[in-house]
Amino acid sequence: MNHETHKTGTSRRLTRLGIPTALAMLVLPTVAVADAVQWTEAEGGNGHWYSVIVSADMNDMFCWTEARDNAIQRGGHLGTLTSATENAFIQANLPPATAADGSYTWVWIGAFQDADDQEPGEFTWVTGEPWDWTYWGGGAPSNDGGAEDFAHTGGESYGTWNDIYECWTGHHMYAYMIEFEADCNGDGIVDYGQILDGTYADDDGNGVPDCCDAGEPCDGGTAPEGHGWSIEPVQWSQAEGGNGHWYATMCFTEDCAEPLHYEFWPREQYVESVGGHLVTPTSAAEYAFMAQHGLGGHFGGYQDMDAPDFSEPNGGWRWVTGEPFEWTNWGPGEPNNSGGTEHFVGSCCGGEAGNWNDVSTLAWQAVVEFEADCNGDGIVDYGQILDGTYADDDGNGVPDCCDAGEPCDAVQWIEADGGNGHWYSYRLGDLNNAAWTALAEAEGAHLVTITSEAEGVFVEAVHDAAAPQSAYHTGGFQDTSAPDYAEPDGGWRWVTGEPWQYTNWGYSDGADQPDNLPDGGEGANIMGIRWQENGIWLDMSETTEWAAMFEWSADCNGDGIIDFGQILDGTYADDDGNGVPDCCELPGGCEDCNDNGVLDSEDLVNGTSQDCNANDIPDECDIADGTSSDCNANSIPDECESLADCDGDGTSDVCEILGGALDVNPADGVPDECQGLPAGACCVNGACMMGTAANCFAAEGSYAGDGVSCVDANCPPACLGDLVPDGVVDINDVLVILSEFGSVCP
Repeated sequence: MNHETHKTGTSRRLTRLGIPTALAMLVLPTVAVADAVQWTEAEGGNGHWYSVIVSADMNDMFCWTEARDNAIQRGGHLGTLTSATENAFIQANLPPATAADGSYTWVWIGAFQDADDQEPGEFTWVTGEPWDWTYWGGGAPSNDGGAEDFAHTGGESYGTWNDIYECWTGHHMYAYMIEFEADCNGDGIVDYGQILDGTYADDDGNGVPDCCDAGEPCDGGTAPEGHGWSIEPVQWSQAEGGNGHWYATMCFTEDCAEPLHYEFWPREQYVESVGGHLVTPTSAAEYAFMAQHGLGGHFGGYQDMDAPDFSEPNGGWRWVTGEPFEWTNWGPGEPNNSGGTEHFVGSCCGGEAGNWNDVSTLAWQAVVEFEADCNGDGIVDYGQILDGTYADDDGNGVPDCCDAGEPCDAVQWIEADGGNGHWYSYRLGDLNNAAWTALAEAEGAHLVTITSEAEGVFVEAVHDAAAPQSAYHTGGFQDTSAPDYAEPDGGWRWVTGEPWQYTNWGYSDGADQPDNLPDGGEGANIMGIRWQENGIWLDMSETTEWAAMFEWSADCNGDGIIDFGQILDGTYADDDGNGVPDCCELPGGCEDCNDNGVLDSEDLVNGTSQDCNANDIPDECDIADGTSSDCNANSIPDECESLADCDGDGTSDVCEILGGALDVNPADGVPDECQGLPAGACCVNGACMMGTAANCFAAEGSYAGDGVSCVDANCPPACLGDLVPDGVVDINDVLVILSEFGSVCP
């Protein structure tokens, strides 16, 4: 790989090849490991390390896929030589690989092609880097036998490449090249080198520092054993005008008994590893809340000395979250950069929240803020972990359901189980019907509509699994303006407009339901469900505050799959979090009518496709499906062009000419009939066409006269004797002549 290209996201790309990101421990063959070499940045390299793994047993050769998996297990990947300079470094610095018998061996590298692609040149790198430099030997790649899908180099030196079978037993394939580039702690240094020099331990030998495996900060061995709270976590609730975030003061020993100085960036990294960040008070109200609870210590503010606005002591200040650094609360004479090392924000005086002070990188406690909401339910994850709503078994501050890429609180009634494919989510809380309705709509859902007994059974199971002892709002309501409205049974509707057919009214509070009993002076016109009665319905007032059940049923692109599931599985993005795929909110929607692998909406936005008639469909698709004509085959719908139409009949001149209109006298792109030339019927070989006399004579036809139509011309058949036009001159034709014999023709 060249110095300018960073191979980020390697694990994600390797997953594309069917390799899990966390491999189970493999049983590796006994190997000899050549000394690793680093292509240092000082010499123009990328900082990566390279080594060759050689089998120590002449009976154990490597298949390419085995070599690939082994490289991943060791913390690297098969070598990807993406530039002449990288290849030259390998040739000059990596010793040749020799097998156990002392002979030179070939070495696998990380190039392969899809087995379904029989074109010998269609190779790619295991990391997904651009395939734009190659070093094939003469005649390679040849794809001999149609199965040479993998690349190797080696021999006496790491020379040119060759393509070969996955498991090549015909020659020495005892080695593979491994490249190390991972930097799990983001310190800009490849982990492998830090393991080699003893900076980090790697006791399990997986090529990943143990501190990264444990989810702890990697700070050269000074990471704390644990942490404790000087001030326990407290929430700035929305009810008191807050943002719903959680705040605490963290010390870096479990009992907070003695100070442990800790540098700013390792501290921020550690806080992030438990799901938060160093606090960023961006308003007087937020800071007042912190002061109220005595939240003081190190903050998430720092001075970026590389920023264009940097100057001492007031310039270049930033928050770790990237929020604007606008509101400040500096104390008198602060910041002052005392000693020339005060580049961070802390609160003044004894760890209590007060005026800000610029401080050096060392401090022993910090204020932590938790604001992440991985499932987009409007509630900060940290609080939901604290109250037991979601598990966080690995202690990283992220609900395990989010780590697993699964919905945290939504369940699908799948079609394979006789369901409708909709998604359902039970929501705890005490809100009225209108408030829940608004929240559901904001997420692209609606309050649940139970239209069959089977759906009722499924919905109640979702409810029981979440909170079996609570009642909840549904999407049933009584339309008092409906023609069939009557109390208490008439006018009931679903918010989705689905037919009101199935019901499950029960018995509650001494009366059959619905009973329209007053509640706070209002009629009971909203349907609800009560757990006490095993999923039965009762009517309630809109102002009743219960929990709610959400349902997602929208399918904005009409592909038969509910949008919510496609957002969850990553098929479609929903960057604004409104439960509607972003592509559905753009012209062209989520379709790919031209099958180019890009959504029509993206084609239209980025200019790949045009939409001249503004119908949100790429022009080429309008033409392909016949919605628009393109008679001149220029890929522009005819209705979008200013094409001449001399006779004003709605069909352009060029289309009429292509459709058979004459343009010979002269051939100027304008139908002859529009140029004032007299035309009439012309009989040619039993056929009739309209044209001028000159055109007709030139075609050796019989001109019927100016203005005579083909209908009136009565052109004779092509065979003059075939008076009864049946394709044969026979007795029938003779009989016609005899019947008219002696007649005087006009």
